[in-house]
Amino acid sequence: MKRFEGKVAVVTGSSSGIGRATAIAFASESAKVVIHARIEDLADLKVNNAGVTKKLQSSPMSIENYDFVMGINLRAPLQLTNLALPYLKETKGCIVNVSSLGAFRAMVIDQLHYCISKAGLDAFMRGCTDEFGKYGVRINNVNLGSIRTGMFNNSKQFDIDTYVNTINKRVPLQRMGTSEEAAKIIVFLASDDASYVSGANWVVDGGLNSHSASSEK
Repeated sequence: MKRFEGKVAVVTGSSSGIGRATAIAFASESAKVVIHARIEDLADLKVNNAGVTKKLQSSPMSIENYDFVMGINLRAPLQLTNLALPYLKETKGCIVNVSSLGAFRAMVIDQLHYCISKAGLDAFMRGCTDEFGKYGVRINNVNLGSIRTGMFNNSKQFDIDTYVNTINKRVPLQRMGTSEEAAKIIVFLASDDASYVSGANWVVDGGLNSHSASSEK
């Protein structure tokens, strides 16, 4: 019997990248997968599994950009959790939020609102742990570093080779992660193999968060 036989997994942002890899991983373990995506947005946004870094045509410090990023990266997960919670209480299910290393580390000004939104998502997870635990519902966050998705490879916002070389020098494992590697952690946290794990931040970044700047080549 596979780990998710007879269970339903709802995966947002599953049309590409990490979301798609996660949906496929759940399906391969016999889960019934409900997918959710806004395909019409993919041409205009830099998406990381139902998340955005900024609104492309707005100032990074503008309230317009703040509202846009917070609406997708923080408000939407909170709203979906509220809708799903009654059912999760019945099934003693679990929630896995895809957060970011940006929740811990300040980044460039263009990604300020993104970092704020992910820090908020981490705070939301920690704040829910006690209350959800009363009903046997687990909640955890996966904080991802640099993941090389299809959308990253097709981006026109920066020089990909230069970015990859920079990441390879900074990350102790000397490479970017893959969507499939991220999906494996997400699926593990959703499985009964992680039945005693709740209220945790799982950092998946090739060691970058523990990396000393002085060791960069």
